Amino acid sequence: LPPPSSPRPVAPPDPRPRVQIERRGERVYLVNAGRWDELVAVHGCWRAEEWWPEVTTRTYWRMRTRSGQVCTLSHDIKGWRLVEVLD
Repeated sequence: LPPPSSPRPVAPPDPRPRVQIERRGERVYLVNAGRWDELVAVHGCWRAEEWWPEVTTRTYWRMRTRSGQVCTLSHDIKGWRLVEVLD
């Protein structure tokens, strides 16, 4: 008998905190622990498949908020997660 086919590899579970991206009219907000901060710039976007050793569909975004924080977020089928915040 042939060996069973292995399932398609996915990224490991992401333990980082979940956040939301909300649109209100023309403005877009990062919502973290109930705190709303307007997103004012996107500095970069890259896909994990470019460097991750296994096939994955996670995308990373570097964004700036109105309060001046630079945030790195990840997005996959399960939603948005906060990776890093720089003040």
